[in-house]
This record gives sequence, C-alpha cells and structure tokens, in this order.
Amino acid sequence: MKRRTLGHGGLHGGLEVSAIGFASSGWVTADTKPKLSRQEQHYLLQAACDFGVTLLEASEAQAELLSEVLPTLRQRVAVSSTFGPYHRPEHIRQMAENTLKRMKVDAIDLFSPLRLDLGVPVEDVAGAVKDLIAQGKVKHLGLREVDAATLQRAHMVQPVSVLQTGYSMWSRSVEHDGTLQTCEALGIGLIAHSPLGHGALTATHSEATTKLAAIAQRQHASLAQLALAWLLAQKPWIVPLPSTRRVGHLDENLAAADLKLSTDDLQAINTARLPLKPVTVESTF
Repeated sequence: MKRRTLGHGGLHGGLEVSAIGFASSGWVTADTKPKLSRQEQHYLLQAACDFGVTLLEASEAQAELLSEVLPTLRQRVAVSSTFGPYHRPEHIRQMAENTLKRMKVDAIDLFSPLRLDLGVPVEDVAGAVKDLIAQGKVKHLGLREVDAATLQRAHMVQPVSVLQTGYSMWSRSVEHDGTLQTCEALGIGLIAHSPLGHGALTATHSEATTKLAAIAQRQHASLAQLALAWLLAQKPWIVPLPSTRRVGHLDENLAAADLKLSTDDLQAINTARLPLKPVTVESTF
C-alpha cells in the first residue's frame, strides 16, 4: 500500500499513513446497534491491516475492539480516535485517559473532537490537546467539519495535523469555501470521510453516472475505485477514509491506490455534471 504524510507541524512531524484508510463508522445503525458481530468486526480490522492499511479510525466506544487487534500491529498502525460531546479541557483530558486505557496504548496517534462544542472556544480545545501532546499521551491534533477560520484559530495554538471532512465527487464545497486552500497554506492534511458519496454511485442512474461508468470501464476499475482514485489525484495530502462491512469491498477499495487517472480522465470526471451536494460546516464563533 502506498503511503502519504498528513500535516508537518508539531513535535512529531507529519503523520505517515496508508494512502487509503479504513473507518468503522458504518458498523452501527442510527440507534448505535451494531450491524456486525464482534467477531466480524475483528475480522475486518485484521483484514484491513493485512491488506496494508495503516490508518484506522474508531470512536471512543470502539477502543476495546482496537485493543484486540493492535498488540501485534502497533508499530505500523496509526489510530485516529474521536472524543466528545463535551470539550472543556478537563473533559478532554479524562476522555484521553479513558481511550488510552481501553485501547491499551501509550499514545493516541490522532485525537479529534467528534463535533465542536459551540460553547467552548476552539482555542481551549487545541490548548487541551497541546498539553496532552506535551505529556506524550497524544501525537497529533485533528479537527472535524470546521470552516477555514476555525481551522486557522486552532492552528495558532497547536499545529493541526489533519482536518477530517466530507469530500467526494458529489460533495466538493471544500474546493470553493477556502478549506483546501487553508489546509495547503498551513500544511494540514485532509482525511476525506464519505468518499463514496453515501451510496451515490449505486443509488443514482443519471447521465453523469453513465459517463463515470465509461471512464471506469476504460480503466478496468469499479465506480468505487474511480471515486477513490479521483480523490487521491486532487492533492498528495488527501487520504480517503471509506467504510465497509465486506472484505471483498475492502479489497476493492484499497486497490484504488494503484489506479492512475490521466489528465483526460480527470477532466472528463470534472465535466460529468455530477449532482454536487453541499457540505455545511460550523464555526465555533
């Protein structure tokens, strides 16, 4: 698996990870009931690591599951963990301690608020994680779904290594609202969640989908692989983070890292008149 570096600031430099990561966000239903058994979840995580994935994301509640996989892989796997919903410094410190104990690790590679608390300045959140980094309990600060101004404010307190936000062929507002430009200027990597457009590939049958299918066929690739390869081609510091519940789809997604799109392919995709869906981000103030 090819690798990419996310961010370059802070005590630990950039976070080097596989070009495509793996998220477990699709493993639970809206009421948090698991869609997969514990054994199935464990099998998928192990398969991802065996396929070369070195970026795993899990919620605080899934920390124990990761602890079952990490002992033999810790030296080559980076774990992205989210915290929330409370973001006062004392809460952040406690959630970090809880995650460390449940994952049975010495440090969290990437620590990000699940969603910013509008009642807590982002500077306080960045400051709390900065203290954890100084203590060796966290390596990198991440933020999720914030605008460029909020990103800049946090970065002034503690270098932000990663912004995680929605980005795909169908959700491209980050190209127009200053987010990508800010990430590039500050040296912040971007983890693109929902890179397959929440099922837009298979849910819609339009002229655009037909055009995309033709491009994929020329590349001997699936539509999912085309979507992931398109993201990888946008910037060298972007890492897609798809989620799946099937090993076959996992293997298919990861193969996109080796798919090379020509300039003509990228132009054809960009002019396919995709039904773009805006992504709303919130500033803390």
